[in-house]
Amino acid sequence: MRVAELLGGRPLILGTKKFLESRCYNIVEEMAIASGVPIPQIYILDNEKGINAFVAGMDSQAQVLGVTAGALEKLSRDELQAVIGHEFSHIHNEDIALNVKLAGIVSGFFVFIRIGQVILDKTRRLTRSSSLSLLGFGFFAIGCVGWICGRVLQAMVCRRREYLADASSAQFTRHPESLARALGKILTSQTLGDRSSYGPELSHFFFTPGATESFWSDLIPTHPPTIERIRRLMPSISPEVFLKKLETEAIEEPRDKRRIQTDRVD
Repeated sequence: MRVAELLGGRPLILGTKKFLESRCYNIVEEMAIASGVPIPQIYILDNEKGINAFVAGMDSQAQVLGVTAGALEKLSRDELQAVIGHEFSHIHNEDIALNVKLAGIVSGFFVFIRIGQVILDKTRRLTRSSSLSLLGFGFFAIGCVGWICGRVLQAMVCRRREYLADASSAQFTRHPESLARALGKILTSQTLGDRSSYGPELSHFFFTPGATESFWSDLIPTHPPTIERIRRLMPSISPEVFLKKLETEAIEEPRDKRRIQTDRVD
């Protein structure tokens, strides 16, 4: 819940008359039945125009599902169902608890880095501090090596769990093309500069990475390449051909059919 509120989310009200939010709740109910887990508390991220979703919480009884306004407005029902099915897989497989444990390991090594920095900072003020400097450097070096190894391990595990969640979503919905189409739309929206704005420290929670990248998120990504995810979902067609097909459909589709019903006026 705190993650959702930190990102500016608001809880979805049960029985809402807003079409897109009502559709979202119905999809969540369907995926809860398909995956066999309780319905999580649903949050809408009104200020996020990129297509994305996330889950947070330590166990299946206290999970929060967040969906961006961009996902509600730009995805068809089948595509949104596939994305939410992906997030339900993370709940079903207890991926969030695993991520928290891995994050704890990484944070533990970061403490060593901070201790080393404090010791080294103090030794600068002393005239005879060679042994203390070695101690500080030792803490700093152990922390750096451990932190990097922890980040690599975290990224490897996260990428494998993302592939598993994609496969589980296809199993829940029986329609892998819907998830591939949603990933294709995300690629298109990111190319146009329409991406989620959360920072890299929250990247592993989300369906796809957001706009704010860092050196470490580029070097050690927590998500597999979107093109490769599409390739695994649609092995009979190349991702390039599939994306070209989506672009052609978007151009040829009549404008009145592309418009999704919105009702922001209360």
